Amino acid sequence: MSRSTLSPFDDALAQADKVISDVMMSVYVINGQKYKAVLDETPNLMSYEDNRVNGTTRTLTMFKSSGYSPKLGNIVKQGQAEYIVRGFSFNDELIVLQLE
Repeated sequence: MSRSTLSPFDDALAQADKVISDVMMSVYVINGQKYKAVLDETPNLMSYEDNRVNGTTRTLTMFKSSGYSPKLGNIVKQGQAEYIVRGFSFNDELIVLQLE
């Protein structure tokens, strides 16, 4: 779709997506390819009877337009950090990877 055929609303969304990509996203390498994404780490505290388990839930979110096709077991790297894709979901125009 050329820029001239976008509605003002679609144009504003495209501009917002560009700002998000430029400001909030970092580059991650997945199986040798570079993708811009946002990492989220959330502490997890699970209790079962008298046992407590602490952990962290990690997700990596990117735009579907990045061209990445999710696959379980893919290796995700950024600097010295390395993760494995253990699950994924799609939400509107986003891909959300569950990392281990």
